[in-house]
Amino acid sequence: PLLGYIPAGLLALSILFLLAWLDRWDWWPWALILLSVGYYLASLALGRVSAEWSRVLRFSAVGLGTLTSFGSLAQGPSVAASIPVAVAASLWALEAFRRRNVWLGFPTNGLYLMSYFMLLASLEVTQAQFYSIGAALLGLLMHYLLTRAGSDKGAFVTGLVSQLLLLGTTYIQMLATEELGYFAALFFQALAVLVYGLVLRSRSLVGVPIAMLVLGVTTIVLFILRGLSTVILIGCTGIVMIIVATLAVVLRERLAQVGERLSGWRA
Repeated sequence: PLLGYIPAGLLALSILFLLAWLDRWDWWPWALILLSVGYYLASLALGRVSAEWSRVLRFSAVGLGTLTSFGSLAQGPSVAASIPVAVAASLWALEAFRRRNVWLGFPTNGLYLMSYFMLLASLEVTQAQFYSIGAALLGLLMHYLLTRAGSDKGAFVTGLVSQLLLLGTTYIQMLATEELGYFAALFFQALAVLVYGLVLRSRSLVGVPIAMLVLGVTTIVLFILRGLSTVILIGCTGIVMIIVATLAVVLRERLAQVGERLSGWRA
């Protein structure tokens, strides 16, 4: 069955030569991605007849789709070029679902993200929010899958990077533009991540959004009060710190209880 990869590759090359001969070279991403889909459908049909040949066709489909994706990327971002990449990502998703392998979700999400970025670039979208939101959503989806698979370390790293990418991008834009609209975006994004963290009982997905909200509120207050003298700002900061310290002492027992409850949560 390993020899089956040779005709699969030769068929793809034959299609490329045919398109070049017909002077339709710009059609090659569509032709190859359709061939990849054909390989995968054929593998499903052969699944009950020959498992080995079915595996050859599946791997050929996924491999050819991936190569086609990178070839489309090399051509430059466009709406048409992003579609074959999304189809290749779907082939990876089908393979991950079929094999029950959560780690195959990484190339799946990577290709979906590539397609999404290519689409945004082709539409000349320069707003960083659109890029970070897409990346964070796929990252949190991967976090959920890793959590269900029992990979706590992988889920922790994926979730931490995703929420820092989402909330950090919004905070940096708020800091650069000094617009309240970005603070509102930061608030709702942090709230969404916080709710997700509470549902999954994850400490990092609860602590980071709260910390980013506190940082955002502090930054907005400093924006408002920056016209005041330095002495007044230092005095106000001292008063706030005293109040926070007093509350921490008064509520230390409740805080200890909260800490005990959170200790049983996932990282």
